[in-house]
Amino acid sequence: MSKKTWWIIGSIYIAIMVAMTVIFWVSIFDFEKTNTPFYDELVHLQWYFEGEAVSLPDHLDVETGEAFTITATLPSDVTDIPIMMMRSSKQSVKVTVDDEILYQYDTTEVRWFGKSNYSSYHFIDISSDMAGKTIAITLQSPLASSSGRAYDVEFGTNVVLFQYLCSQNLAQMLISIFLICTGLFIAVSSSVFLKNRWEQKAQVFLGLAAIFIGFWQLFESKMIGLFFNAQLVYLGTYISHMLFTLFFALYIFHSYRQEKLRKISIALIVVAGLNTLLQMLLYMLGVVEMTEINFIVNIIIILEAIVYCWQFVANFEKGHKKPNYIVRLVGASIAIVGFLADFLIYYSFSNVFLPTGLIACSCFLTFLLITHASTVVRTIDDAEKGYIVEKELEKTKRYLMFSQRRPHFIFNTLAAIRALIASEPEVAYDMTTNFSKYLRATMDVENVDTNIPFSKELSLIRAYVDIEKVRFKDRVKIVYDIKESNFEIPSMTIQPLIENAIKHGICKKLEGGTIYLSTYKKDNEYFVEIKDDGVGFNVEHLATKAKDEVAGLKNIKQRLQDAIGASLQIESKEGEGTCVLVTFRGEEK
Repeated sequence: MSKKTWWIIGSIYIAIMVAMTVIFWVSIFDFEKTNTPFYDELVHLQWYFEGEAVSLPDHLDVETGEAFTITATLPSDVTDIPIMMMRSSKQSVKVTVDDEILYQYDTTEVRWFGKSNYSSYHFIDISSDMAGKTIAITLQSPLASSSGRAYDVEFGTNVVLFQYLCSQNLAQMLISIFLICTGLFIAVSSSVFLKNRWEQKAQVFLGLAAIFIGFWQLFESKMIGLFFNAQLVYLGTYISHMLFTLFFALYIFHSYRQEKLRKISIALIVVAGLNTLLQMLLYMLGVVEMTEINFIVNIIIILEAIVYCWQFVANFEKGHKKPNYIVRLVGASIAIVGFLADFLIYYSFSNVFLPTGLIACSCFLTFLLITHASTVVRTIDDAEKGYIVEKELEKTKRYLMFSQRRPHFIFNTLAAIRALIASEPEVAYDMTTNFSKYLRATMDVENVDTNIPFSKELSLIRAYVDIEKVRFKDRVKIVYDIKESNFEIPSMTIQPLIENAIKHGICKKLEGGTIYLSTYKKDNEYFVEIKDDGVGFNVEHLATKAKDEVAGLKNIKQRLQDAIGASLQIESKEGEGTCVLVTFRGEEK
């Protein structure tokens, strides 16, 4: 892939990354503004717990597993509030109006596994005959984290409540969609464009980690429970969270080059995998709820973050302070701060009702975009270096080809000059002059990739042909028809074609033959034609010819294409000869 192509792909990558980051953070900062109009259309009641007024949402002081009740008085007119909406957190729910049961939620008989109910939103119809009556909500959970937790209770029409619910979950829905889409993009594009197998696997695993943490955030919003089975949402929440740790550990493993850190990352992979299997097994056996031991997943995430940053610290200690390392360390630091803040809020501040994982996922998305963008930049840089190395290798191969084919011709020419010195000194003198011109041109390998005026290449051709005329006498004849010479071509591209026509064309006939070299211009296109009446060959059998001959033609064709965008066409017929046509567009020089 060319340098230009890599830069185009890289620019698109980074533009998408930046655009997604800006759109997401703008959406988050606009969250409150989006939420306000729907909130004003809802009806809020004053709720009481054990005779004291409480402000919902709140985490009330009750014992683990203890049922608690909050009460409120319905307004005298409930016509405009036909529906009550509330959320439960792994709790059973019982709603009564003047001690008459209005609604119950308990999944004991229908759930597949576990000992607690599933978190869910509840929509309860409020009829006009309930106006002015006391409504009571009783909640109970066997889990310490959910005991005493009471979310806000809203009243309104179905449409307004749904709009309010969407606005409340907008941030989580956005972050989950961004993470899933970004993860898919990274996984697919990396598998297509990245050539380094380890780097490719690392980015694919990073993309998969992003997809699973995106699903975790999607399931955590609980809004998806309105459309899917609550048991599946519950399982999806914790399984996707655990699989995130597994794939991120795999990403760390493929990101490392140091043996010691790879061994540590292998241990993380084993721990993350075993944790996923054991938690699922214990949950299905009814031994423990995944919620109760989910802190293990958070510990694994912290350990992974520490190991991931360890790599950069080790590189800094060795003096490798590359910009790429610094950028990735900044991204990792943002992610670590986000996860730590989220853990602190969840485990230490029970009265803070921020959406679970929102801060962590937001910071992880930022880390994801920074990390992948830095990988793209590094890949472009590596591709550029590889492109330069590839060109240098091609140039070296051409130098070797010139140097390997020169000795045979040099020895024959020197032998011919030696033989002519005594018998025909003037011919030997002219031959020596032409030979020096030839050597001067062909030994200047440093400028072999430089475009030169055609007149200079023609001078080399004349010198070479005059030498061959001395050697082969009347067997070598050439006709020049130069109608156009005011253009440039790569050096040593037409002369080798003349050389091929002599060696493999006319000199294979006992009587020799004639070469016709012509140039002309038509419709802003230049044409260089080399035609001979030699032995010819079957073009379809070109691949079976001598390796050096085939390689030489391919090399000339590639050089002409790269330097001036020229095409090289070969037509030949056995017993009649060969015609080589070089065509290109260009400006006069």
